[in-house]
Amino acid sequence: MKKTIQNPLNFPKRKIQTQFSFANVSFPKRKIQTPFSFANVSFPKRKIQTPFSFANVSFPKRKVAQQEIIGLLIIIILLVFGVLTFVTLSYKNPSLPTVKDVSKSTSMLNIISKVTLCTEINLEEAVKLCSQSLNACNKNACELVREETEKMLKLLLKPKETFKISIKEENKDVLEFGECKGDIITSSRNIQTQISGISLKLALCNQ
Repeated sequence: MKKTIQNPLNFPKRKIQTQFSFANVSFPKRKIQTPFSFANVSFPKRKIQTPFSFANVSFPKRKVAQQEIIGLLIIIILLVFGVLTFVTLSYKNPSLPTVKDVSKSTSMLNIISKVTLCTEINLEEAVKLCSQSLNACNKNACELVREETEKMLKLLLKPKETFKISIKEENKDVLEFGECKGDIITSSRNIQTQISGISLKLALCNQ
């Protein structure tokens, strides 16, 4: 049988401390520093610069807009230059008269040459007398030719059309009147006399 030992002094029970041991000691956890290594070092990431290339260059949009404006200005200047050249050439080289205009001038000259001014004297006969400094229809033949020709042509021509009459005998000026400005259409008629030939020239103009 087991016997219980009584504690006559009634001391409190205490744990008996054993000898010191590291097994009962707790140390704070720390990271063990290993020898230095580049594997444990982190460097900031940077872009590796490649050799220069226009593919990597971005031009600002402002320069592109300026290039487009310059291109448009060059086109406009070329167009203006072309128009000015065309106008200049057109002014220096007026359009040639049409067959209808030449026919009109020739027909008009033939008609007025056969108009009777007085008894047995038409404009063509009055021109012959004018070249000889003679009278016709009781009047100076040259004055008669001028007056009657102006009357007839004013009736035949349009408001903006003008005329010029030239009478020559063998490169000698006999009579000339009227004024021409602008496009000119000319026609001539030869009048034969016993001595020489007379050239009657009519010029029609469009102002």
